[in-house]
Amino acid sequence: PWLLEAVRLQPPVMSSSKVTPAGGTRCPFRGAERILPEGTFVVANLYHASTDPAAWGNDAHDFKPGRPADKYLNWNGPFGGDAPRQCPGEHLSLEMGKALVDAWVEAKAPPLE
Repeated sequence: PWLLEAVRLQPPVMSSSKVTPAGGTRCPFRGAERILPEGTFVVANLYHASTDPAAWGNDAHDFKPGRPADKYLNWNGPFGGDAPRQCPGEHLSLEMGKALVDAWVEAKAPPLE
């Protein structure tokens, strides 16, 4: 849960964008459903959505692991989608994580004899 909370406060993807398809798109906005016409370019600010006090409470900017998991945005963001998309930074983040763990183990592990 701490990783979700860290990513909520410092998202690796700050926004999600989409051009609405033929027929338009229904989108929740400010407590009501709006119909966005076909071809509308829409950008959702994921940082602000993830730190909005109306959604997260007065402590929205505080690091508090254990918040309800269903409140976190997924990679498809607020637009949903026909199928989950793979994060474009997945490979980079895995390589960085591996390098970090390798460096930590090398620095902290007792010497082999």
